[in-house]
Amino acid sequence: MNFSRLLSLLVLVRGKSYSLILLYVLVIGSTVMESIGIASFYPLAEMFQDTNQLIYYKDKLAVWVPAVGSLNQEQFFSYTLVAIAALFVFKNVFLALSG
Repeated sequence: MNFSRLLSLLVLVRGKSYSLILLYVLVIGSTVMESIGIASFYPLAEMFQDTNQLIYYKDKLAVWVPAVGSLNQEQFFSYTLVAIAALFVFKNVFLALSG
């Protein structure tokens, strides 16, 4: 009985290898973005609680993105919130495409 189900699945998949690879990439990409988004909540919570942590993360990010160094603390925090929200929106677009 399981063999017949496997054969019917193979009939559905035949000729659609590129679509399956694209689906796989979309699902894996959305999973990676979800993990990064969830991991970014921990520094965000620390920034809410302590201003020194906000300065710490700003200095860490300024090494990679020099334009961050010219932002004040409020702007940095606002841009951080927008970036995290955009990451989750982009992840949901990936999930919608895979659906």
